[in-house]
Amino acid sequence: MGQRESRIPRKVDQMVEDRDAAAATAVAELYTSGIGTDHISRMLSLGLLGKKRKLVPTRWSITASDDMIGKLLKETVLDGRQVNDYYLFSGEDLGNHFEILLLPRPFSFELVEIWRARSVWAEEGFIGGDREDAQAKKQYSSLAGGYYAARLAVLEHLAGQGRQAGVLAVREISESYWAPLGVWVVREVARSAMRSPPARFGSLGEAMAEMEKRIRTPAGEWRKEAQLLGRPVQRSLMEF
Repeated sequence: MGQRESRIPRKVDQMVEDRDAAAATAVAELYTSGIGTDHISRMLSLGLLGKKRKLVPTRWSITASDDMIGKLLKETVLDGRQVNDYYLFSGEDLGNHFEILLLPRPFSFELVEIWRARSVWAEEGFIGGDREDAQAKKQYSSLAGGYYAARLAVLEHLAGQGRQAGVLAVREISESYWAPLGVWVVREVARSAMRSPPARFGSLGEAMAEMEKRIRTPAGEWRKEAQLLGRPVQRSLMEF
């Protein structure tokens, strides 16, 4: 009995052969055709997509695909209805803990990263944040690839629900994250968090009180990075 041949999806063949399509266009067509993000990032790494093709590091290709797919999904999310309450999602694996809060306001995304002391990239510890609103993000994130990986996971959820929200994501990295495994870890842990049943709250105070219980680092050390919390909530008249 002969070895079974693996099938290459027709859309993959089309995009590989199309040298007139920009990389972002090719990535969008592949993703909307059901091709997974890992497959797409490998194609970018091997120089199989876009007009100017060349081999690139896997780390770069993963972040590039996360960013391009995120921009595509953001366009859909901006057309969705706002969530009405506060939804808190949680997940943890491989030394990465996520708390992701959806707030009833127009789309914005903020990631706060807490690198606890003795974690892989921060022997002394580090806390930082980065963010965007409905406008396109102009500069590469100060939090590097983890920002785009976490944003993608949240945008996939919102697009799937047909909703939009203000998003505060807190990623706490513990000392058990002692080896650099790659930004795919961030994306998959965030995806797992967004698949978990959320806790639902009627007020920001209640939601934040629960979030702070789940994060080991004292709130006074990281909340100053959460600029989203300082913005007023504007509810729609349709909610009343």
